[in-house]
Amino acid sequence: MKTIKNNEKKYFQEKIEKVFKRMLLNIRFIVNSLALNKISMKNIEQIRDKNKGDTIFMAGSGPSLDTYPDDFLQGKISMTLHLAFLKFPNPTYAHISEADRIQWLKNNRPDFFEIQGLFNNPFYPLVDPNSILKNVGNISPYFLKYNPKRLKIKNIEKQIVSALTGKNIRYSSNGTCLHTGIWCALILGFKEINLIGCDFSESEGKDYCSLGALGNERVPTKIFYKDAYHRMQVFTEEIIKMCKKYNIIINRFSDYKNYQDRLIKIF
Repeated sequence: MKTIKNNEKKYFQEKIEKVFKRMLLNIRFIVNSLALNKISMKNIEQIRDKNKGDTIFMAGSGPSLDTYPDDFLQGKISMTLHLAFLKFPNPTYAHISEADRIQWLKNNRPDFFEIQGLFNNPFYPLVDPNSILKNVGNISPYFLKYNPKRLKIKNIEKQIVSALTGKNIRYSSNGTCLHTGIWCALILGFKEINLIGCDFSESEGKDYCSLGALGNERVPTKIFYKDAYHRMQVFTEEIIKMCKKYNIIINRFSDYKNYQDRLIKIF
């Protein structure tokens, strides 16, 4: 009788050990899977001054982007902002500041992630990049430390100086990814920044260029846009003015014709 009880005890011990070992293997698998899915959180400071002294073209997705030929960025160092990638799918850099744009591109244009990404960390509104970029594949973006609080006029010069000198701060914007895109460009060392498709206004009832509108799933009110466009305009003009103080030239073109006309005047 005693032998039977000992055998039963041994049997249950072995059973418990097997279950425990299986649990450990499952836990290890989950941990390893999570580790594989995590992306490398490289700070953009790692490529500071990579383009020192160069000129860059930054493309927003405003209606005027439709006026530019599809090969306009060919041969130019460039950065697309959000859905401008749909118009120019081969930029040097691609900047994204908001989570819903990343999610749309992830679902509809996975080829976007083949471009060198310059992303905000966190994405607006306070979304951890790892939570949305997992399972994207082998990507290696650089991240700008981001503060989702609205940029204030009095802080613009501080942000410019920080971008130029490498001071460790979180960068802000006011209503547009253009502002954080500019901070990225300053960190990379660009001395001239040319803005296209950064309209901050509607045209013939459109708020986005034709291709950009395809990926836009937001339906904000016209009151929202009117207020946002005003803030974008005011703060961008102040950034342009303050950058000039530090010998950084920012040109903003209203459309392709405006670009051609100003080019003729320069040359």
